[in-house]
Amino acid sequence: MAHATGRNAHSTMALFASGAALLLAACGPPEPGSVASTESHDDLDYYYACGNEILEMPDGRTFYPLFPEEQDTFEEAPYATPASSAWGGVMLGVAAPGPGDDTGTLTIYEDGMAHWASDSGIEAWLTDEPQDYNWVC
Repeated sequence: MAHATGRNAHSTMALFASGAALLLAACGPPEPGSVASTESHDDLDYYYACGNEILEMPDGRTFYPLFPEEQDTFEEAPYATPASSAWGGVMLGVAAPGPGDDTGTLTIYEDGMAHWASDSGIEAWLTDEPQDYNWVC
């Protein structure tokens, strides 16, 4: 078996190190705020109560809440979002919306994800990919 020596050994090592660095960079965590928002809609009417409420935009686009377990584990770091509130999750029963529960801001991102923040602090992540929910409110 032949071994690289001299300049060839250094070139081989440099090439290996460069490839390893690129591989680690590609597999590492995404940069905070690396997914750009494309638009934001204030004073939007939407009530996220049970976790299966579909949001239909006036322009015909539709957004679907992530499943509750996805809400809990969703990696927010790549998305530039306002500070999170302490509230999270799905309500166990459907209550009439309180003040500010059913109006808020929807921020839409370039990858089809959207972040809902009600005026009262309820937050949820939605996607433009259709979801099939197995529960009814």
